[in-house]
Amino acid sequence: MKLPETQPLKQIDAPVVGYEFPESEMLIYLSFERLPKSWDTKRDFYPLHFECYEFVGNTWTLNRTDNIRYIAPMEKETSLDFQTYEELAYRLSDLGKFDKAREWANKAKEHWCNEKNYLKAASMGLFVAIQYRHQGEFRKSLENYASAESLILKVPNLTPESKLINWRIEAGRAMVKGYLIEGDCEGAYKKYDKIIKEIDDYLGANQQIDDNNMKKLKLYKIHAIRQKAEMLRLLGRYNNALKLFRKAYKEYNYFYAEEKAYSALGQGNCLRMLGKFDNAMEKYEEAMQFAQEKRSKPLQVRVLRYKAELYRTNGQNIVNLLKELWKLSEEINYFFGKLYYFLIKGGQYLTENIEKAEEFFEEAKKLAHINGEHLKIEYAHSIFGLAEVKRLKKDIKAANYYNKAHGLFKETGVRWGIEKTKKGIDMANDSSNEILFINIP
Repeated sequence: MKLPETQPLKQIDAPVVGYEFPESEMLIYLSFERLPKSWDTKRDFYPLHFECYEFVGNTWTLNRTDNIRYIAPMEKETSLDFQTYEELAYRLSDLGKFDKAREWANKAKEHWCNEKNYLKAASMGLFVAIQYRHQGEFRKSLENYASAESLILKVPNLTPESKLINWRIEAGRAMVKGYLIEGDCEGAYKKYDKIIKEIDDYLGANQQIDDNNMKKLKLYKIHAIRQKAEMLRLLGRYNNALKLFRKAYKEYNYFYAEEKAYSALGQGNCLRMLGKFDNAMEKYEEAMQFAQEKRSKPLQVRVLRYKAELYRTNGQNIVNLLKELWKLSEEINYFFGKLYYFLIKGGQYLTENIEKAEEFFEEAKKLAHINGEHLKIEYAHSIFGLAEVKRLKKDIKAANYYNKAHGLFKETGVRWGIEKTKKGIDMANDSSNEILFINIP
């Protein structure tokens, strides 16, 4: 393809082709000229045209296009562009290729460390920690959060960027250690609430923050609100959580469609727990539409997991949904997709094949036990499922399992589990075939 002489070109040492646009929020219109039959890729210029608009003074204004660069693999020796390495890492993560995303991010991190740009190095360290979290490698995730923190402490001056990375590290640790490993939903909720208040105080005390950093800080505040809502949902405060998810959904503008989709998913989960299944399904479909359009496989897995549980709660067939959930979870090695596949599959078999149900709950139990530590909430789910198996098999050990699960759920604060297992303790020696392990949060 022949590029126009005025088209800026950037060659990088990576298998990437595309266009690089400025970081500012823009509206971009692309148009193609009709190709003549005689069009020659070596002789004729490419038929793609851009019109870019930037939001200035409450209106969209036509902007320059000479700062748009065509990205291509390098054909000869030139300087490496590590900013594009970062963008490649982010895109690979969206596609669920977490190992490759870490590989490119670590290259960028090493480069920035050598350049003594500790802010960018810390940002990449934080990114690597998140990739490990997606794959259930929590020890490595925490190690990389600690590494990112040590790098950000080397930044000489306190800036909005360094404050933001500090807050993200603090929130990431709260998620991995506090919520995922220890199951402390109340503690994580308080941590997110503290971060939100600190951001508000920081913004109020620093009126000279430039627009770009102001937008980033306000955006992260919305992320923290969303995480706070998720903790409220697990704590059983569904209406309060729903209000916060709706607030986040409204405050994300259309440039952050993926974040809006996660907010829609959170709303769907609250509505499902409130028994409003039709409304919940509408929100799941909204989130899935985005996930498929953007090829965001991690988001697709999340939607499939919750959608399958809604179907199971409604008595609908979940075979195809579970097949798709397992296939995608295997494809991208998504830890929580696999774990909840086993839990939902075990729940399905409680009414079909009690021996199979026991097998799947045992698999979930094994997966929830990592490096000598339990993922407390998921471990409690698996013990609860096994309690159901024991009761339905008229096993006298059922009460012990219900009591164990009940104790774990009380430690986490997950209201659904506390209430369900309490009922299970009362029913342990009954002949009832009622299924309690249903509509898991």
